[in-house]
This record gives sequence, C-alpha cells and structure tokens, in this order.
Amino acid sequence: MTLGANRPALRLNEIEVLTTLGLVQADGAQWEVAWNTLSQARQAAAELGDKRLLGEAVFGLASIGARMGQHARAREAADFYLVEYARLGGDPDATYGRWIRALSGNLYVLAGDLANAARTFAELQDWIATETTGRPSVTALDGVGRLALAQNDPRRAIAPLARAASIWEKIGGDVAPVLLHALAAHRAGETNAARASLAIAETALQTGDVTQHNALLYYLRFQLFGSLSDLQTARDEIERQAARFTNPQWRSDFENLALHREIEQCWQSHHPGRIFRLPRAGAPLGKTLSAADYVQVRWTVDAGQSDADVLRRTGKAALRQFRLRRLLDEAHAQGAAPTDADLARALGVNRRTILRDMAALRATGQATPTRRRKQ
Repeated sequence: MTLGANRPALRLNEIEVLTTLGLVQADGAQWEVAWNTLSQARQAAAELGDKRLLGEAVFGLASIGARMGQHARAREAADFYLVEYARLGGDPDATYGRWIRALSGNLYVLAGDLANAARTFAELQDWIATETTGRPSVTALDGVGRLALAQNDPRRAIAPLARAASIWEKIGGDVAPVLLHALAAHRAGETNAARASLAIAETALQTGDVTQHNALLYYLRFQLFGSLSDLQTARDEIERQAARFTNPQWRSDFENLALHREIEQCWQSHHPGRIFRLPRAGAPLGKTLSAADYVQVRWTVDAGQSDADVLRRTGKAALRQFRLRRLLDEAHAQGAAPTDADLARALGVNRRTILRDMAALRATGQATPTRRRKQ
C-alpha cells in the first residue's frame, strides 16, 4: 500500500486500513502476520507525525506482541510511543498519556515483571478510580486484574475485572476482560459468577470470527465443567495457532506463554505418557537438524493394565513389540519420524533389539516407518 505516500489524506486512510487489518488478523490468531501489518502502520504513522494514528497502531502492536510471547518487542513498541507522544506535544497526564502507561503495566504483567507492573498501576491509582468509561479504563482495569491473578490473589482481581467487563458490555471490543473475570471468579470459588461471565464471552465469540481467545475459552470450560474434550480442544487450539508461525523462535515463545504452559501441564496430568523430542516427519536427511526440524511427542511407553495383560498372555518379547507398534503409531499421528535410537531409548533396549523387533513386525505385514525407512 503506497498510494498515499505523497498525499496526506490518502496516507491517513492507508494507516487506518493497515491498523484495522492488523487487528482483524490478530482476532483470527494470525499473530505473526498481524505483527508485520501493524509494524507497517506504526512506521507510516510515525513518518506522518499523527499522535492518534500512531497510538492506535502501537496499542495494537504492543498488545499483540505480548500475547504472542514477544515481550521485549512489545515493550519497545510502548516505549517508542511514549517518546514520540512527548515529542509531538502530548500531555503525559492527559487520558491518552495515562492510557499508554496503563498499557505498559499490562505488558509488565504479561512479561512476568510484577514489581514494575505494581509500581505502574500504583502511580495510576487515582486515575483508575475515577476513569469509568472507554478503552483507557478497560485497559487499566484489565491490567490491575491480571496483576492480582499473577500474584495468586484472584479475589482481589474480581472487582477491577467486573468493572472492565461492565464497560466492555457498553462499548464492545476485546472480550478478554470478561474471560479473565470468569477465571478470577473460578479461582476464588465463585462458580456461578464464573459460569455467567463465561456464557457472556461465549455468546460474544460465537457471533464473529475471533479465535485468538479460544485456548483460554476452552480451558475455562474444562475447569468449570470438567470435560476432558474441552481441555483437548484448548491444547489443540494452541498447536493450531502455533503452527501458523514461520519464525521457529517466535513459535517457541508463543508455546511457552504462561497460560499455554499451564494448559500443557494440565493436559499432561490427565494423559499418561512421556514427552520426547523427535525429528518431524519430512525433516531433511543428510544434514544437521535445526530446532524447527523437531517436534515434541507424547509417547505411551507403559499403558498400565493393558500392557500387563499383554505380558501375561504373550510374554516379554511380544509386549516389547506391542509397545514398539504403539510408539510408531503415536509418532506418526503427531507428525514425527523417530530414529531407531529414539525407539531404543524409549523402550530401554539397544538398537539391535529394535531392529530385530522391527523385522518381526514387518514379517507379519506391518509397516514400521521411521526417519530412514518409509515402511
């Protein structure tokens, strides 16, 4: 988009379109694409010297950066705007100046810097108490609630998040405060309030194409109603969103967000097995593999009673081959291609035993695909 490069009115429209597009992309959990789009909007707004458009682009950029695990980049975007805002004559004590400081507090929380977050919100305490409408108030209240949750004080989080949710119901926008209120109420033992907020958020999300909050949404459903299928959906949603990243480090950072780690740990606690780092299916042969060439796979090395039944009926060698078959199937289902050494390590035997068991499986017509063999 370069049509408006030398025509200010068209340039303004171009920046607004880029900002809106970036926010829509973020709503659809296209995190990396949204980041690139909003980066273009920020650069164009800075060149034009428009405080409002620059603020809109930076607010979106910083929020998205934090939600995809790029905390340093999100912090840089917010700091950049603080400098530009002052340079362009902005009043730090005006609503817009306090809004960007409230955003900074949010970024501190999401990055795990709770001391700076607490200091930031303490400085804004009087303004937060009197500011009762609009997006600036939602940003500040959302941050105060997030901070209380991060400090393991969900009861203290309820009031600010309830205020944020109430304002959201009037002005619309990001449904995150409603979901966070449900989370705080649940952790504080207020189940009915949690379910009420969850129902409101579900209704809002069903009417549009917003998917960025799906992991939290289904995780809350699991916590409130206990269905393991909701927990599985939450985990699958993280994997679906992560798969869209082209930058492997950004993907790893996204997967390691605090919420995503919590969901993974919860999922693991409900699914017996062990995590192995294996070459992905299709990883090139004949070269050193990069981090992007590996995937994490959950292998059921010991299935408990069912394995014990196989051992009792058919003996030790047959059990080992039964487990080998299961590991091959699980690796294939999770997009991995294990080596013979990987299989030997998992089963606690040497590679020669694996080769012998592979031959026994193939003799019965079973495929045994690994990293170096198709069948």
